[in-house]
Parts: sequence; structure tokens; C-alpha cells
Amino acid sequence: MNNSERLKFLSSEGVIPLDSRIISTHNNLVVASDSESIVARISTVAQIEARKDPGDLIYSHKMSNVIGRDGAVLSPIDERPIEFGENIISRYPKMPIPDWSEVSGDELAEAARKLNSFPYQTAGLFRNNRIRHMNVADYVQSRLKSLDDQPNKNAVTYIQKILDKYRTDHCFSTAAIQSGGLVHGDMHSGNVVSANNQLLFIDLDSIAIGPREYDLASWCVRRMRGDVAPAVEATTLSVAEGLVNKDLIRSMVGWKVLSSMSHELVYNPINSESKIIELARIAEELEAPGDWSSNA
Repeated sequence: MNNSERLKFLSSEGVIPLDSRIISTHNNLVVASDSESIVARISTVAQIEARKDPGDLIYSHKMSNVIGRDGAVLSPIDERPIEFGENIISRYPKMPIPDWSEVSGDELAEAARKLNSFPYQTAGLFRNNRIRHMNVADYVQSRLKSLDDQPNKNAVTYIQKILDKYRTDHCFSTAAIQSGGLVHGDMHSGNVVSANNQLLFIDLDSIAIGPREYDLASWCVRRMRGDVAPAVEATTLSVAEGLVNKDLIRSMVGWKVLSSMSHELVYNPINSESKIIELARIAEELEAPGDWSSNA
């Protein structure tokens, strides 16, 4: 059953509104309805079982409900995901994405504070809930190992060289200990909505315990690749206010670039060479430590 057929089937069965339309097919099928102001993320049991961490829709749903009590995220409508045949559905109220072109001054400063303190209150959360620990070094290494016999050997060697250096000089696990907190893990403008004059975060598939600076650093890299949010400006404000460590931001930029490079090799192998070159330039422009110039 393709996405259009699944949409028609679920709509006809009354599981999602009749006027639901597809707005994204990245990772999950995402649909939206105007009549009921609902956004629904839909996966199949097979898709969830096939995905490696991160990327679990059920995990995302659980974390949204748990952390949503602190007002940091937009909680799903349903207490538990809807299971309908092979489909697993998580429904959210429809909220607008902020118009970042109008965010400046005090509003930008407030946005910066929220972006680097996700979520705001975590007391007791680590003790009472099983939350993943983020380790980008392991993510990247596992991707590279899966590519040993692929044609992009020069790119694999290049990324491996930088990865080995980062593991020695900018250990991700050490950074997590120095500046640990909850990390969204997939921070970009599409995962931030606006409600009652506050920013709320959605899509918590990748939430984990890790270095707090990772989200802002990740967003800075995404901004350089076309994201609309003023992530670089927000990071500058965060550093100026002493909310984040400047050196950790830079090393987290490097870790995000390494993750993105390995992602391109796995999921976009045909065009990966140009993307890796682009990412290396971004690393240099954002002053990530290390030598990014010798891309093979």
C-alpha cells in the first residue's frame, strides 16, 4: 500500500479526518487536516522495527507526553499512539511555525534562551524514565562500517580520519558529562511551533541525554544549509549571556557535520561527494576545530 492508498484507507475508516493531505514523507508519512486542525505522523509496525535509534515514533510520542508537562513541547492529542492494523499514528494539534523573519531584539534573546535549554525543567525526569544517551561518535562509526565495501571509499577514509581525531581531542561522551542535559537531536525550524506566545518543540524521535550545546550547533549547521531560523544569531546571544560554552559549540558543530556527512553517504550516495564538500566548508566557516580541507 503506497502513501496515497494509506491516506485514503485511514481517512475512509475515520482514523484521520477526511480532508487530511500529505505534507511530508520524510521518515514518516505526515498528514494535516484543516477541518479538525490536526497533524498526524504515521508509520507502520515494519518501519518502526526496521529503524535503528534514533527514529522511533512510539518513543517520540511517549517523550512528548512526559516532557510536555513542563511546557517545553507540544504533547500529542492521544495519550497513546493509535494502532490501526499495521499503522501507528501519533496525532498533534495543528500549530503555526514561527515567522522567524519577524523575530528580533528581545524576542530573539528569549528564543535563544529556549533553544539552548530544551526542555526547561528536567527534575526527576532522568530517574523516572528510560531516556536514550546520545553518542554521535557511535552513530557515525556504525554508518561508516556499513559502507566499507561501497564505492565511496575515499569519502569514508576522509570522514574516518576526522572522526578518529575528534574522538581523541573532542570526546563526545566527555562533552556530555561536562554539559549534560536533554537534547532534542533534530532541531530545525520545522520542529518548532508557536502557541500562546511561546515556542514549543515537536517530533522527539531523537531526544536523548547529551551535550546541551549540540542542538544549537546542529541548528547552526542546518541554517548554513538553508534553514530559515536565526540560529547563528541565537547562538551568539547564548554565548554572550554565558548560557553555553563557546568551545563546546564549535566542537558540537564538528560532530554535527560528521553526522551529516555520514548520513549523506548512507542515504544520498549518488550526490554525496558534493554534499560532503559543502559540509566541510560549513565546518570551516563555523570555526569547527580540526582540518576539514583535505576532502578526497
